[in-house]
Amino acid sequence: FPGNVRELKHIIERAVILSDSSTIELRHLPERLSKKIPAPPSPENKQLFTLKEMEKNHILKVIEFTKGNKSKAAEILCISRGALWRKLKQIKANHNKSN
Repeated sequence: FPGNVRELKHIIERAVILSDSSTIELRHLPERLSKKIPAPPSPENKQLFTLKEMEKNHILKVIEFTKGNKSKAAEILCISRGALWRKLKQIKANHNKSN
């Protein structure tokens, strides 16, 4: 969960209140939790990546998912904006080396 325990408790309480049955459904949760980030390619696809490549691909997918909102991307990734900025700088440097 990307938030803190208090926030999770509030979300669950709200979902229980909104639910008209004993089951909490996706529609009872905030929209930001119902959106899914596409999973990176899996070994079933015969595409194997290094951990660094997987991290890069995931970070770039999250940046795309948040439409460039780095604060939101950092929140989804559970890292600080500074850490995200450093990782993006490293990704850019590695990209420039390979070109």
